[in-house]
Amino acid sequence: MAKNPKDISEQQRNLLQQLPAVDRLIDLAQTEASFELVPKSVVVNCIRAVLDADRRRIREGNGALSAPDLSDTAIMQRVKRPCVTPCGRSCCGWSTPRGW
Repeated sequence: MAKNPKDISEQQRNLLQQLPAVDRLIDLAQTEASFELVPKSVVVNCIRAVLDADRRRIREGNGALSAPDLSDTAIMQRVKRPCVTPCGRSCCGWSTPRGW
């Protein structure tokens, strides 16, 4: 795993730069009906958790993510999934509503 920004490849750097801003994803979530019953703080926590996980996967350099995985649509699909830590607790504090 890369220890500092200088240790990552050009491809990893490009992928990291393609990650959307949290604010942009929050704006998208506010336009989706599936998020209307979810508290904004929970949506923000879920977005941050997904982006943090994506950053880790990119830095690990195992090729698990590619440019299409970093589109707004692909990331928002991951935000909608239950966000579970290895200990089994929800890291964003929300139980998945039916229909997600």
